[in-house]
Amino acid sequence: MAQFPITYYFDTGEPETALAGALPYLLELSERASRATQSGLRLAGTVLGGAAHSFLEMLAEDFLSMPQDDKLAIMRTYATERMSDLILADRTISYKKEEQEREAA
Repeated sequence: MAQFPITYYFDTGEPETALAGALPYLLELSERASRATQSGLRLAGTVLGGAAHSFLEMLAEDFLSMPQDDKLAIMRTYATERMSDLILADRTISYKKEEQEREAA
């Protein structure tokens, strides 16, 4: 998206596998890998986490017009805009459920 910002506006039509929903899982994986005993895995986790955080900051600034400090809020907003499920290591929060929780609040 940094090189071709217009791609932000294209929909893959697959909310359960879209990057918008997979970002929380990606960050969980990077955090686990960063704590691994193998140095190569720690390095990969750190690099992946750094790339994900940079991506979230770019999204917040360039597309979502929101503060960059709350990564969870950025992920939720991005997933909501893309109508994607939020994928976590232990569960998936469906887009419709997320929408209902917001309406109830």
